[in-house]
Amino acid sequence: MLVMATAANYEVSFDVDVIDSLYINAAIYEMNQKTERAIWELSQRISELYAFIHNVTSLMSTYQPQELIDFMSTMPKINNWPVLPQILPVDKRDTGKQRKAAKRDDSELISEMRQSVKETTQITSDLIPLLMTDQTYDLIHLQKVAEDGARKLNRVENFKLNHIYYYGQWLLAARESFRDAKSKNELLFWSNNFIDWLDERCNLKKTRAYDYIKFVDRFSMFPGILRCQLPFHWFKTNGGRICNYLQANEEEGRKWQT
Repeated sequence: MLVMATAANYEVSFDVDVIDSLYINAAIYEMNQKTERAIWELSQRISELYAFIHNVTSLMSTYQPQELIDFMSTMPKINNWPVLPQILPVDKRDTGKQRKAAKRDDSELISEMRQSVKETTQITSDLIPLLMTDQTYDLIHLQKVAEDGARKLNRVENFKLNHIYYYGQWLLAARESFRDAKSKNELLFWSNNFIDWLDERCNLKKTRAYDYIKFVDRFSMFPGILRCQLPFHWFKTNGGRICNYLQANEEEGRKWQT
């Protein structure tokens, strides 16, 4: 989005990255999940601590010193307390202007991806049907899939990388079918722009359509990134740099091809 600002008779043009409210909601949902998990783990540790105190008290009250020593010596240390999830405030200078985060190099972004990987993460999607590349789908069918997928991804609990990726593949197939139908004059639609068609016929916001399609275009060669636990907006922001890095560094790129 291009914004014009006028101050002291000077016009300044600058770009503003507008964050879709769904991305913010997805981050909040993820934070809530982490908090819920931390509370559950904390309750488990507290239960273990209570059990330890109960056993020690019982052995002391019945005066069983040797049993108490044995119990104390074999008791595993409780040192893996859950990490408290946090949302840190934005640091600002005295001028009130937001401080820009230090720009990380590409290798640091790759390292962040590696650290977020969970091998148990499901890459396939049970929410979005799998596109069969050896089948031909007509535009009516693709429209129904696009409309259904847009509705499902509007729920923050469904807003996951694997769902977005497989939905984006359907959008690419629909784009080809749309262009083919327009070139043959088989589709009556006021615009030749596929994104307009998605917005009007499939109830998919234009900004999200662009983001989903770009995500698949960038990472179709590197589906391994779907194992990352990073939010979609992270890939929206850093996707271009990540993709260029993986293409330029073959050894690292091969690690993300499966």
